Parts: sequence; C-alpha cells; structure tokens
Amino acid sequence: MKIGYLLEMFKDNNNSNIFRDSLLNLNPKKRVTTPLSIGATRLQFLFDIERFSCKLGIVILVAIFSGICNFFLLERTGLYSLGINSFFQATARCVSYFLKKNNIPHEAVYTFLFWGTILLFNIFLAVFGYRNIGPNFTLLSIAFISVSTITSIILSSLPTSLGLKDFYIFSDPRTFNTCLTEKKINILQWQYFFTSRQPSNNNYLLNDSSKVVLIFFYGLVFGLLNTLTSLIIYSLGGSSGGIDWIIFYFSKKRMNSTNNAFLYFGIIVTFISYIIGTYVPYADHLKTHQSCSDISLNPSTSKLLAANFVGPVFVSTMIAAFTKKILFGIFYPHLKLINVRIFTNKFLQFREVLLSSNFPHSFTIHTATGGYFLRKQMIFEVTCFALELKTLKEFAKRIDSNSLVISSPVTSLNGKLPVKSNLK
Repeated sequence: MKIGYLLEMFKDNNNSNIFRDSLLNLNPKKRVTTPLSIGATRLQFLFDIERFSCKLGIVILVAIFSGICNFFLLERTGLYSLGINSFFQATARCVSYFLKKNNIPHEAVYTFLFWGTILLFNIFLAVFGYRNIGPNFTLLSIAFISVSTITSIILSSLPTSLGLKDFYIFSDPRTFNTCLTEKKINILQWQYFFTSRQPSNNNYLLNDSSKVVLIFFYGLVFGLLNTLTSLIIYSLGGSSGGIDWIIFYFSKKRMNSTNNAFLYFGIIVTFISYIIGTYVPYADHLKTHQSCSDISLNPSTSKLLAANFVGPVFVSTMIAAFTKKILFGIFYPHLKLINVRIFTNKFLQFREVLLSSNFPHSFTIHTATGGYFLRKQMIFEVTCFALELKTLKEFAKRIDSNSLVISSPVTSLNGKLPVKSNLK
C-alpha cells in the first residue's frame, strides 16, 4: 500500500475507518494474556487474603510461634531485640541481678519487666497507630504483640520442675563460668582464666571460644525466624510493634523513608541496653566476687572488663539484626521507593478510589499507544514505598481484573514529591 494513498484516506473523514482497519489488518492475530506475578509479590497468597478474620487467625498462629522463639532464642540465651524493646529486657536483667544479689525474690519482677513492660508500651503506641495509621493495621499489630508476649510469659512462668528452663534448642550457649550463670548473668567472655586452689599437673586453661561460635549461630537462627514471622505479619497488613509504629507512620503518612536512621538508632539503643543488662551486672560481680568455690578468676579484673566491653552476646544480637535487614531487602523491600505503573482503561473509577481513600501520594495519568493494535491505553503512575504496593494491587484487582501492575525500584531521586495533603 502506497504512502500517498494512505495520506489521502487519512484526509478524508469518511475513509478514516478504512485507514484504521488497514493498519489493524497488519497484525490480525488475536492477543492472548496470561497471569504473571514476580518480584516483591512473592508473598502474593498472603496479599490476596481479604477476610479480616482469616488474617487475624494467621496472625495468632504466627504470634504463638514467635513467642516460643523469643523464649528459647532470646530470653534463654541472653540476646536482645533490636531497638526500644531491648531497653525493657536490659532493665529486667539488671534489676533481677541486684535483687538476687540481695536475696530478694526476683522471678515475678523479672518476668513483668522483661515481657509485661513491652506489652504495655506497645499498647500505648497502639493508640497512636489507631489514630494515625489505620484501625486494621493497629488491630493486627496489637493481636500479634499480645499473643506473642503472653506465650512467652506463660513459658517463662512454668515451674522449674518441668525442666524447661534447663532446655536449649541447640546447646547451652552460656559461659563455662558457673559463678556467672548462678548469678543469672548471661554473658560470654572472649577469654578468661582460672587456677585451681589445689595445684596439680592436670590444671588447664578454660575459655568460652566454643560457646562464642554457638551464640553466633543462635543469633543467625533468631534473625532468620524473626524475619520469617515479620514478613508474614507485614504481608497481612500489620507490624511486629516497637519502633515499627514510627517507621510505618513516617513512610505511609509523611512519605519519608527513615529506615536507615532508625536502624542506627536501634543499634545505639541496643548497645546501651547491653551495657545495662549484661555488662553492668558482669562488672559488679567481678569487683565483688573475685573467687567462687575452688576457682579464682584472673586477678587482672580490668583486663576482663576491657576485653568484654563489646562481648559475643552483643555481636550475636547484631548478627540477628543485620540478617533481618538483608533478608527484608531481598524478600520485602517495604521501605524502598518504587515507581508503579498500572495499565487499565477504567481510569475514572481508579481515580475516584484513590481520591476517596487514605492513599497519601499523588499520581499521574497518561496515555500510551500499543504497538500491536495501535490502541490507546491509560496508565496510572505513582511513586511510593514498596509497602504500599499491596494497597495499589488491591485497588487494581477490585476495579479491573484485567489490569497490569508493574513496579520498578527508584535508584535516584532528588527534589520534592507532592503528597495528598498538599494537593489543591
């Protein structure tokens, strides 16, 4: 077909349809579509759950599992959570040490400070979350925190006759120094020495090197399991509490990614907690108990204090924290900026839903021409956090089952992005 002939048909309004049909006949094949789900939607089966009661049931089951893990991998080993919760755990360990030192009953106080204060603190934050983030998010989060904490409290309060408090999943990761374990000081030392009061040819040097490797393994396993439970809770629309309340508020309501800042803040708080809950009791014990039974610690107490200022327990806690951060970046990069494009012809309905919802970000609507049939296609384009991809997918599925959602990471951004509250 000659170009001149095509131009003449284009000029003639009556022949415009002939021109269109002629172009369409260039590719007369029928277009076939197929479902596709990749990338951040690996947890699609959790995203697709719509019934709140079903979500709540899964959250409760995951919370029970999390409570069991926290008891065996966190409380029993001497590790700390990353962030604000570690402060309450440190307070419990420090207070219980000095109560035990003065022969004051401490078990109930320890359980309340270690677990109860975390629950009360998160209930207080739940009020903030309900008002500023959303009711469903808050209810799922507080259900997870409550059930998980109560499970840990029950396990921690069981009578010692059951032998549960002497059971360790892999092995006892505590120090070989029974003087410290008897005082409930959960610390591992990079090195320490003792000499027997009765010299013999069988005297030997004892250190915690094998336990150091074990506590690192505990930290790795705790990080893996904690990541698993958090991924499930986040995918269902909740959080694991603590500093997550603030992170979700800034990301969803303020369009502000503060993930790295809160990570560094969490590391600082956790280090201070380690000093309070582990190092202070350890230092106090070394200064007041130079000997125990038939064993004497190395007379150079200052060397032990300096060498164990940053002990294996704290390093293991950092292993757990960075394991979680790395895995989240792979499987659920929820606080990374992404560009989302939604291909749908029901753009008016989609626009109304976005404007009437609490979705905080502005969006762009533009058209594209398909290269196959030369048909016009409307495209919604949004820059937001990856955690909000779930909301956009829910809208797209409800409005247009034939829509296509494509997301890609934003590698560079500089400037001001308008959010819904700034739109005129």
